Amino acid sequence: MARGTLSFNGTRLEEARLARGLTQTSLAQIVGRDSSTVSAWETGRQNPDWEAVTRLSVALGVRASLFEQSGTACADHFFRSNASITVGLQKKSKSRLRWTELLERYLSQWVEFADVDFPDLKMGRLSQIDDAAIEEAAAACRLHWHLGQGPIADVVAVLENAGALVVREELGGVKMDGVSAWSIDCHRPVVLLSADKASAVRSRFDAAHELGHLVMHRGVKPADLNKADYAEMERQAHRFASAFLLPAETFSRDVSRLELDYFVSLKRKWRVSIAGMIMRAFSLDAFGEEYKERLFKYLSARGWRKAEPLDDELPVEIPVALAEAVKLGIESKSFSRQDICDGTGLEPADLESLAALPRGYLRQEAAPVVRLRAV
Repeated sequence: MARGTLSFNGTRLEEARLARGLTQTSLAQIVGRDSSTVSAWETGRQNPDWEAVTRLSVALGVRASLFEQSGTACADHFFRSNASITVGLQKKSKSRLRWTELLERYLSQWVEFADVDFPDLKMGRLSQIDDAAIEEAAAACRLHWHLGQGPIADVVAVLENAGALVVREELGGVKMDGVSAWSIDCHRPVVLLSADKASAVRSRFDAAHELGHLVMHRGVKPADLNKADYAEMERQAHRFASAFLLPAETFSRDVSRLELDYFVSLKRKWRVSIAGMIMRAFSLDAFGEEYKERLFKYLSARGWRKAEPLDDELPVEIPVALAEAVKLGIESKSFSRQDICDGTGLEPADLESLAALPRGYLRQEAAPVVRLRAV
């Protein structure tokens, strides 16, 4: 029988450790125990005493109440650029999504998030999804959400309005693009977009890519896929993102000129990278392989492979649902800044990052800026 604090949840300890990028050995050194003890705490074979819990909370920058939180981990996560992401970065991003679920669960006591409204496309097995099916899936999503056939104003807003939880954070890895999953705890999709590359069109495409996974691959278990199947799943999500952002009929009409400078003007309209638009136009038979390669050579010659025109002008799409929920709860006095920290077990800095709140918003009770004059 496990000894120590009776309500300690070792899974939450593991999440906090991974969220900080620590190994069991490094955490053990910080709290003055050995790694086998930390392992026993995480697996539930042993519970820490209160002194150890205090040391753990200080070392990990969380509140002791985090270790009492229940929850079921998502089994299937979809990582973009899976082959180039380190295991540590994958685990860190999963832990951040788990904390997002904690925040949603706390807020849902007072705030109603948008109902989940993702179309059930019944795509079947991975091998059954061809390019025609992907194009139909993208068109079905546009139709389901009444998006028309023109440029989408805000892809992140589309996800949030359909009931997804979206977080955009810097994770410390430029090869990390995004991760998504259907949450067992929240019964809704959760999406984390990397903010490590400050490109509005890149982040927007990542959001559409994760949407592709959520609507096409809900029955797929990424952990069971071999390397070739995983690559095919990624290709399908990539094709979906292109089709969703650049509908075949309307975008084809826009590709009336094939000069590179003309694609810059199209980028301002469609908010997709020049490279992405070239590939989409090629997939729609606007030109052949030889001309595609020529355009990419011109792209490289101008130095646009690393940074394209407008990358520093177009605004990044920022999630708003969690921030609005936190502000609504605090302004209505449903809970205080201290309450939300204690209730989730997370410190203000983490909550502000997850919810895209201004830095410092949760770190002290707001003082009145103005007051009535004394009569």
